[in-house]
Amino acid sequence: MPRAQGAIKGAAGSVRCLALHPEHGAAQPWMALAGLDRFARVSHTGTRQAACKVYCKQQLTAVAWLNPALASGAAQGADAAPPQEQQHTDGQAGAGAGVKPNKKKAKTAAAAAAGKT
Repeated sequence: MPRAQGAIKGAAGSVRCLALHPEHGAAQPWMALAGLDRFARVSHTGTRQAACKVYCKQQLTAVAWLNPALASGAAQGADAAPPQEQQHTDGQAGAGAGVKPNKKKAKTAAAAAAGKT
């Protein structure tokens, strides 16, 4: 069984999950870490020094990299088709859809319309 050598610098407490970059090698020598201290870190695999870290408000259980091939395909797909406005079943569209009208305002508007005629 190989013996563990070295430590990850900057990690307070234990590391819960570790993931190597999908294109790991000389070009991309990075690993992502999720620690019990609620920090997500990206470290260099050769020097083991943290390149960046982000505090997350939730406890971290796992960490993963996005596959570059999937990321470029998603970006091309997003450029090809513009987003369409969502249609609602009640005939309303947009941010105010599904909001009930104020009954008091409707009654006063109806009374004002009746009084003007």
